[in-house]
Amino acid sequence: MHLYVHIPFCDGKCSYCGFYSTRYSREKAEGFLSALERELDGAAASGDAPLKTLYFGGGTPSALSAGQLDRLTGMIADRFRI
Repeated sequence: MHLYVHIPFCDGKCSYCGFYSTRYSREKAEGFLSALERELDGAAASGDAPLKTLYFGGGTPSALSAGQLDRLTGMIADRFRI
């Protein structure tokens, strides 16, 4: 099983980028993480295989705060065998 997490936040939009992205705000990021948590619940329930790969991409994953990144990695670690 492989997991790709698209983090849709950027400081701006590069002319060559085809990915969905939006400007970071704390409120948007918290809403995104709450929705992602519900999505991960469904994905984790669909199988018991360990994750072979975990990839963060999209906009700029480092746009999330350290606390938000900790929340994100905790959500994944709580639901999947890595």
